[in-house]
Amino acid sequence: MAYDETDHMLLHRYFRVNADKVGKELLSYPGVPNSQDPESSMVGGKQTWDVLCATLVEIGEPLEIPRPTMVPAVQHPRFQDFLQRNGHRNLDSVREIFLSPAGLQVCRLLWEVHR
Repeated sequence: MAYDETDHMLLHRYFRVNADKVGKELLSYPGVPNSQDPESSMVGGKQTWDVLCATLVEIGEPLEIPRPTMVPAVQHPRFQDFLQRNGHRNLDSVREIFLSPAGLQVCRLLWEVHR
């Protein structure tokens, strides 16, 4: 599975929103018992929490989740550019994966209009 910016934004937002719950859980984690050093068994959860807090502070506030554009496809310059660059490609092998039968009709219409 590939990691992308959306994963980063969602995880960042999740940890910001749920930091108190995650912190309580990590701080209550007993850790691995160590007969030689009983205090080190308490360090696992606290150490993880400290690293998480430091990371959240370092990366700052979560980015705003991008909203879908309401610009029609025929007026969207990036979409038009995409269509021009990829108009020669055959979509038959992936068409059924991404579109419902009703969506196929719309896609075919858009594709033909922009060719």
